[in-house]
Amino acid sequence: DKDNQSSFSDIKMVEAVSITGVSIYPNPVQDVLSVRSNVLYKNAQLRISNAAGQNVVQQILNGAGNFTVQVASLPPGVYYGKIIGDDTPTRFKFIKD
Repeated sequence: DKDNQSSFSDIKMVEAVSITGVSIYPNPVQDVLSVRSNVLYKNAQLRISNAAGQNVVQQILNGAGNFTVQVASLPPGVYYGKIIGDDTPTRFKFIKD
């Protein structure tokens, strides 16, 4: 800014909402990532990949509502999620602490 100083605040929660009605929380996450959706899934694939593009978590989603994904075993970093169902894939990004 004008006095050449800056500061940062901690991010406690960031919710990413797509046009398909999917949100993820908390972000950053430590143990369990929650995925909330109003989309009715039938054998949709949830894939999470690391920054190198390697799939590290895969899970099948059925129904609508809240889903949980265990991420406690993942090392800290940035991860990318994708839900592949009948419609256009839904993508999201989250940080693992």
